[in-house]
Amino acid sequence: MPAFSIYEKPNQPLEQTIDEAVMVAHRFSYLIFLVPAIWMLIKRLWLPLLAYILVSVGLALLDGLIPLWTSMLVSLIIAIWIAAEAPNLMGWALKRRGYEEVGLIYADNLEHCEARYIHARTHPADLMSTGSDGSGDPNNPNLLPWQEPKTPSVMPTQKDQDQPVIGLFPTSENA
Repeated sequence: MPAFSIYEKPNQPLEQTIDEAVMVAHRFSYLIFLVPAIWMLIKRLWLPLLAYILVSVGLALLDGLIPLWTSMLVSLIIAIWIAAEAPNLMGWALKRRGYEEVGLIYADNLEHCEARYIHARTHPADLMSTGSDGSGDPNNPNLLPWQEPKTPSVMPTQKDQDQPVIGLFPTSENA
């Protein structure tokens, strides 16, 4: 079941927020793999398109200096990377346009995702009544079912800062 990131414009009435919400599917796209430049043009991803064009022109200029298979391999890797990272590129562009990522919904297709999103936004009390199945947090009625609770950032204590950290885990005196 694919996942869909939900992007909303902040500080708008509920009806307008629902109308302007954008759902971005997280999946590999063969169409983007085949024609990444045209996809970036259609989606108005100008900065990634500029970077793609610069890399393509750079590869074309190096045509006589590097073997043909190397140029083809680099082009193939770039096309695979763009097709795999397309949802993140879309999310980045939406954030630049003032949208905020508010959550993630698992749905069969876009219509199912839209139905689940509209139901969650218009009937949050229905989803908050059951918290054991992961559909919401009954302790926090403002938390929608796809949102994670925000955890406070943890600052190291002075005792932790005095000792060097070796590897990923700092040592403890009691351990």
